Amino acid sequence: MPGIITHSRLFHESLSSLQRTKDPTPYNRSTQALFAPPERRRAGLFGALGPDIFDYLPVRRRDFFGTGLTMRLHSPSMADSLSSLLSRTLLVGDFNNEWSATRRAYCYGYVSHLIGDAVFHPFVYYWAGFPDGGSRRDIFHYREQLLLFQYNMDLFFQYHYNNHVFEFSLDDSLPVEHTPWGFRVLDGRIKSLLLEVLADSCPAELPRLARKTPPQRQENDRWGRGLVDLLPHLIGISYRIKRTGNATIRRIMDRIRVRRRLFPDYVTRYPEPRRMNRHALNLHRERWFHPTGAAGLHYESVEDLFKIARERTVAAWERMESGLYTGKADINAIISEFMADSHTGEAGAGPSSLRIKKPLRMRL
Repeated sequence: MPGIITHSRLFHESLSSLQRTKDPTPYNRSTQALFAPPERRRAGLFGALGPDIFDYLPVRRRDFFGTGLTMRLHSPSMADSLSSLLSRTLLVGDFNNEWSATRRAYCYGYVSHLIGDAVFHPFVYYWAGFPDGGSRRDIFHYREQLLLFQYNMDLFFQYHYNNHVFEFSLDDSLPVEHTPWGFRVLDGRIKSLLLEVLADSCPAELPRLARKTPPQRQENDRWGRGLVDLLPHLIGISYRIKRTGNATIRRIMDRIRVRRRLFPDYVTRYPEPRRMNRHALNLHRERWFHPTGAAGLHYESVEDLFKIARERTVAAWERMESGLYTGKADINAIISEFMADSHTGEAGAGPSSLRIKKPLRMRL
C-alpha cells in the first residue's frame, strides 16, 4: 500500500499504544527502549514503508500491483523474504549493539507494514477496484484510482483521525548517512539488511540495485553502490512533487496523467486536503464484502481497520521481542502468524483471487 502517511501513523500509534499500557511487560519496555534513539525510530519508520520503497525505482515494467519486486515481496516471495529478515534480526548473538538494534528496528517497522496491508487491502480493493484483465487502459485506470484512494486515506490520517493533526515529516522516515564525498545515501545498516534479504528471496533483482556483492557476507562488509543508495532521494523527490502547491507543476502533472503518457505512479498527485472524500472512508459503516469472496460481512471503516492493525502490530512486536530475550525466537511460528497474503488478507489466496468489487470514482 503506497500510503506513506497511513503506515507512518500506524507505526507511531502502535508505539504510543505500548507506552500507554497500564501493566507493561518487560518486552513492552524493551520495545519502547529499542525505538527511543531517533536513529532507530527513523529506521523503524523506513521499515514501515515496507516493500513499497521499490515502487519509487525508475523501472519501465510495472503492473497494477506496482513493480515486479514490490509484487513479489508482498505476495509470492513474502514468506521467504520475511524468514530471511527475521533470521537476520532475531537470531543474532549480540542483539543490543547499535548495528543489530538498528536492523531490528527496521524489521519491526516492516512487520507493521505487512500487518497494515493485510488489514486494509481487502477494504481498499473492494472500494477502489482492480483490473479484470491485463489491458494497459485497465491497469492505468485502476492503478490511478488505487493511488487516489490511498492518498485520500493519507489525508484523513494526517488531519482528521482522532481529531488530532499528525505532524508528519518525511525526513523522519528516511535513514541516510554521508559518504566521504558529502553525498547522502541510504544508511549502510539498512542497505546491507535489504540486500541480504533480497539475495535470499529475490536474487535476480540484486544486479539492478547494487553493482556488486561481497564474496562473503559479514557484518562489516560493504555492498557496492547502486540504485538502492538513492531510495531516500527518490522517495523524497516523488512525495514532494506529489504534494506540491505549485499550480504550474500540478497542471503539467494532471495533463500528463490524463493523456496517460507515464505510469500513474509518476504523475498522480495528492488531492487538496479540503477535497478529501470522506464517503470513501466508510465512516458511515456501509456494508462491504471481502473481494476474494471470503465468508462474512463487513461494516468496518478505516478507523476500525486502523485499530485492528494497531492491536496486531503491538502484539507482533511483543511476541518477537519476547522470543529474542528468552532465546526462543521460533521463526516459523512467527511467520505462520503473518501468512495472510498482503494483498488479500487471506492465507493461500493471492491477487488472482480478487473478484468482488464496488469501485467508487475517486477524483482530484
